[in-house]
Amino acid sequence: MANSATSIETLRKVLLKREEGEFIPMPFDAGDVGAELLLVLSKGLYTNPLDSVREYVQNSVDAGAKRIVIKLTGNSLFINDDGEGMDLEAMEKARKVGFSEKIMNENVGFRGIGIFSGFDLAESLIIQSKTRTEKNIYILKFDFLKMKNEIEAARKADPRVRIPLTELLSRHTFISYEEGSPREHFTYVTLQGLSSLHVARLSDTKKLKAYIFQNIPVGFSDDFEHGTKITQELQEHDPNFKSVKVALEIGAQPRVTVEKNFDIPFHPPQFIEVRKESGNPKSDLVAFGWACLRSDNHNKLPEDYSGMVFKVKGFTLGDRRKMRGLWIKEPLYQRHTGEVYVLDPTITPNSERDDFESSIDLENMLTALRAEIKKVEDAADKQGAQEFAHQKLETASKDLADLLADPPSDRNEFYAALDKLADEVKKRRAKATTEDKRIADDLKAKIKKAQAGIAASREHIAAEINEGRPQKSKRRGKLVGSEPTRATPSPIRPFKHLIDIVNDAEVELTGDGIRVIEIIDQSLVAILGDVSITYGAITSEVEEMLENEFSG
Repeated sequence: MANSATSIETLRKVLLKREEGEFIPMPFDAGDVGAELLLVLSKGLYTNPLDSVREYVQNSVDAGAKRIVIKLTGNSLFINDDGEGMDLEAMEKARKVGFSEKIMNENVGFRGIGIFSGFDLAESLIIQSKTRTEKNIYILKFDFLKMKNEIEAARKADPRVRIPLTELLSRHTFISYEEGSPREHFTYVTLQGLSSLHVARLSDTKKLKAYIFQNIPVGFSDDFEHGTKITQELQEHDPNFKSVKVALEIGAQPRVTVEKNFDIPFHPPQFIEVRKESGNPKSDLVAFGWACLRSDNHNKLPEDYSGMVFKVKGFTLGDRRKMRGLWIKEPLYQRHTGEVYVLDPTITPNSERDDFESSIDLENMLTALRAEIKKVEDAADKQGAQEFAHQKLETASKDLADLLADPPSDRNEFYAALDKLADEVKKRRAKATTEDKRIADDLKAKIKKAQAGIAASREHIAAEINEGRPQKSKRRGKLVGSEPTRATPSPIRPFKHLIDIVNDAEVELTGDGIRVIEIIDQSLVAILGDVSITYGAITSEVEEMLENEFSG
């Protein structure tokens, strides 16, 4: 409504005819929206020239582009794509402020302000576009410099001049056309008259590449071994998944391709499914993601791709710090890279695209996501334990080979060394992979065979020792001879006693159970001696059976 005496008087008459406290509509007209709103929006949302580039690339992705070229020449920036393009009707709609016919569920841009993201960046914006079926190329031009000059002059005027936004845009927006080639389709965006400051920031290829890598839905490099699998899973679970190939041509610098290319090896990806009803595979999918753990060592990844990011229609929301709070273990987070694609249309980005708008659906999604990430952490812990077990088994295998090739001359020392290796193999087998368990079993068999050979060579010593042991009478349970019932100390190392084997297996026994094992062990020692091969065979068999039963 125009701010005039007539309009105010009309409003007064209508209002005062109503009851006190009753509200009536208060209309707006074109003159009530000032031109400075454009300046406020562009400066407030796009303080970084890279954010402006992101907005135009976003429009390219929404248009189905597969390839995008970003080129900086002099003080002009070009963003060219091979998307579907726009006809005259689409061009007319594209120029509107705060209006968008894009479907929110399918497109990233839906607020209708991205086309003006370069307002503070450049002196003019030119958009050339053609569809596959249209013969003409339509050209839309915005003279941003004249708009800004007019706003600045109105600010300085005394009294200050009010410029309606619609009038400003109408005076400095133009349309044209030229004939194009058949079947051609594209959109070319040109920002002319960039300031030297913005040219300098856009000329930093390394930073520009890193920004695009983090924020634009670029595809995986062919060299990344898990790229195809991840892409297939994303396409299957996210119907709106999109990725593009982006090339940078910055001044005289070599052409640079931006893609997800990792120069570090990774374990196969863990996939993350977040559903409205946690644990119900048939409920609606709220988010889907992937996470890869580096496989070469336990160091954190390079900063560019250490950690995970949220994605909405392929575009990054915030940075990699945002998901840090969902992980329990900081070191594990730093050794993973990955993405979580938010699929629920009720969970939307804020205007700055650095966070989500608050909602109960967002909180529910984050709660469920924490539980899924805990599974990723558990898998990483298991992977780490398996890698450590593998390393230790490799060391044990080498140590056994060296020991068998050059055994100690002292039988006790030899047997003790084998026993130590057996304990190490047993410990590592519990957390080993299936393949490494077979390796551990093979090592155990070799150790057992070597120990049997040692035991056989000392049987004659065992016989001499047993000559002095007490003999069992014919009456049940009574021992004839002197105490104690355990073996007399031997000049050679005895086998591990049965009670020690049970204790090592961490089997829970009552007091009576422990006493029964002790009695059985004492009886075996009294009859066989704890250095005899028969006693050793019995205890070794018991140890192996207990390990298989209780240690997996």
